[in-house]
Amino acid sequence: MGRDFEDTEVQSIITNQTMGYAIVTDASEPGSIRIPLGGKMQSPEMISGMILSKLIRDGETELQGKITQAVVTVPAYFSDRQKFATRAACDYAGIKLLRLLPEPTAAALSFGMEELDKNDARTLMVFDLGGGTFDISVLSVAGGSFMEITKGGDMWLGGDNIDALLVDHIFACAQKEAGCSPIADLIDLLPPADKARFLVEIKEKAAMAKIALSTQNIVNIDLFGVLKDENQQLIDIDVSVDRETFDKLLAPIVKRITDITHQILHEIRFEPELIDTILLVGGSSLIPAIQDEIKRLFGAEKVLVHPRPLHAIAEGAALMAAKMTHQETSEPLFSMMHSSAHDYYLQLAGGKRHLLVARNTPLPISVEEKLTFSHHEQSLARLRVFNEVDGVLDTVGELWFHKEDTDLMDEKNTKPTELMLRFSVDEDNIITMKAWSLHNEELSVEAQIARGGLAAKLYNDLEHVLSSIIAHSESRSMEFDALRLSRTIVSTIHQASDPITGETCVEQKNKAQQQINTLKHCQEKDLSPLSRYQFALIAQEKAKSVLSAEEQSRLSVIIDAYQQALADLDNVDSIEQLDDELEDFYDDFHIVAKLAQAEDTASSLERHFPREAKLIRNQAIKLAQLHGQPDQDLIEDAEYQLNKLMHSEFSWSDRPTGRFDRDVQL
Repeated sequence: MGRDFEDTEVQSIITNQTMGYAIVTDASEPGSIRIPLGGKMQSPEMISGMILSKLIRDGETELQGKITQAVVTVPAYFSDRQKFATRAACDYAGIKLLRLLPEPTAAALSFGMEELDKNDARTLMVFDLGGGTFDISVLSVAGGSFMEITKGGDMWLGGDNIDALLVDHIFACAQKEAGCSPIADLIDLLPPADKARFLVEIKEKAAMAKIALSTQNIVNIDLFGVLKDENQQLIDIDVSVDRETFDKLLAPIVKRITDITHQILHEIRFEPELIDTILLVGGSSLIPAIQDEIKRLFGAEKVLVHPRPLHAIAEGAALMAAKMTHQETSEPLFSMMHSSAHDYYLQLAGGKRHLLVARNTPLPISVEEKLTFSHHEQSLARLRVFNEVDGVLDTVGELWFHKEDTDLMDEKNTKPTELMLRFSVDEDNIITMKAWSLHNEELSVEAQIARGGLAAKLYNDLEHVLSSIIAHSESRSMEFDALRLSRTIVSTIHQASDPITGETCVEQKNKAQQQINTLKHCQEKDLSPLSRYQFALIAQEKAKSVLSAEEQSRLSVIIDAYQQALADLDNVDSIEQLDDELEDFYDDFHIVAKLAQAEDTASSLERHFPREAKLIRNQAIKLAQLHGQPDQDLIEDAEYQLNKLMHSEFSWSDRPTGRFDRDVQL
């Protein structure tokens, strides 16, 4: 969950066929993951929702009551997108999520509430080696208070990996015994149903052998009557594995566990002696070779196996649920301080990055940073936040901030825009970003991020189109239009996925894609629709002094249709048609176009050249007053003088900037 189809680990699973089911993508949603199930394509979140629904039904049967809320545990090293996907699964299951609780922290709660008295204070390290993940948490426990010091682990290390090592060993032994082709190749020759059955059964037997080898010195794995060689002769699987062989197979996993443990201690500058108790939970933590290594690192006297290692995490979740709903007692059972699992960085200009929130920072946390656009002609800021997990950069989410229109068109403003960014992470790891202008605090934008890959894909498409438009634009007004209209598209992108589940809103997704295409086609057709619309509004005002009500009505109808076309931004043909209708109107009523041009020019000059702006407006008034009079020479002379003023050296230039800066700096 919370990963893209192109993710390296996902592709590895597909290539190595480590799952007994197909993993595909939905072509209409690039990057999405789908599992064919029950005749339908299901997302991982939907399947998790089904599992949660089954657990809820079982719980309701046992408790003889309705379950409406839950604390859900997740691996300690889950990314923000994976946590969001878990929330989505809860929503699909129809359950209110009280808290996402890291699994080793839940185990610590179970142990601490049962084994420690309120006067006991100690530093506790939890090793949680379950079926799919390896998690470590270090907590300070004192007086019923639990504080996360750090957490880490490996999301791709667990009992499943041990099972896979055993399966590979079994296959190698069987191949050697039978003198046949590689077993994996023979499996691929099986009919789909037989292949699925064989993979499921051999993995189940490997898992059973793993469990048995924790208490026995030798086990036997057999599977008869399924696998065949190239000549359709049956190949029986009948392999014995002893404890010594098992320990050798485990060596790389034990080393990985040791390396992660040392890394965790190094990050918090702890020596092993500073850890008072090491608590082992999860089925794979019962394996002797793993326990022996942990005892070697910390001393055997410190290492404890939870009394119920397979139930500890669920018990901790139940305790957290009781605390949050106050069902057991009016007094809080305990207090819990969570911490961030990852560093959060803000992308800066020049490929630099700025640390917003450090890993292990207590939650909730809210930080503010003063930022500036990287260039004074820059029109928007793309505020992108990312993690670095195991050396891989993972985008958490982003927020787009646009400057004011007046600043956008002011070429005399040489000071980069200043803004404030507030970055907040709450106890449930819900991340909110808010940006606002220091010049005008009402100009602000706010959104929750870490919602999945669709928004990132749409944002990247929009960025690509804007880059192309600005690189090939022949006028600044065309640049202005593209950047200003991108606000509408950003708003649509934000609505393209459900804020709770992350589920795609197909209508809004298609609308966002169409709007991006419309923006692209406007550039290809050399259209500046927003500038044309704004010019038409000026013309509408000026028409009042020189046109009849019927003539004004013709312009108003075009403007109303143009306004709707810009709001929808989904049909370049309708925009082009309205553009032609405006041109026809200006051809029929040249005086209106000239007066609008004068006002447009005066407005652009007013801030820095007020005297020249006033001269242009006065001359435009003279021209309007002469409209309809018989002396054509006077009219032509007045228009000539107006043109002369408008094309003076003071006039605003429409030359393109050719720049698409969107980064920020401190």
